[in-house]
Amino acid sequence: MSNELRINFAAIAEKGDFKWSFNPGQIQSDMSVGARVGHCQLIGTSATMLDLGTEALDALGYMVLRNLDDTNYIDFGPYDGGSAGTLVIIGRIMPGEIAVLRLSASVTVGAQANSAACYLDVNLLSG
Repeated sequence: MSNELRINFAAIAEKGDFKWSFNPGQIQSDMSVGARVGHCQLIGTSATMLDLGTEALDALGYMVLRNLDDTNYIDFGPYDGGSAGTLVIIGRIMPGEIAVLRLSASVTVGAQANSAACYLDVNLLSG
């Protein structure tokens, strides 16, 4: 079977006379393994390595993150030099927002809350 993983995305921005939309439709991907790693992880105000599980996924595929906090944002990114390195912040998830990324199987990912610990919903889907 193919295209077992499907992601829909659409964006609309309107402010005054400014109008923009982007609707690429559905993104489809084959899943190398029918597997998901998922949990809620408490993210502190110092760099916290994301627990990506111990399941052997051939390719990590997509990572879907959702900030479950009502007031605090969470910064995220890879570690420079692996788990012993420094967190390199490449993105920010505002309260209630999501981030979707396609990962390399060799990346170590971390996150850091801004002013108080908050929960991050972490999901990995093979692909």
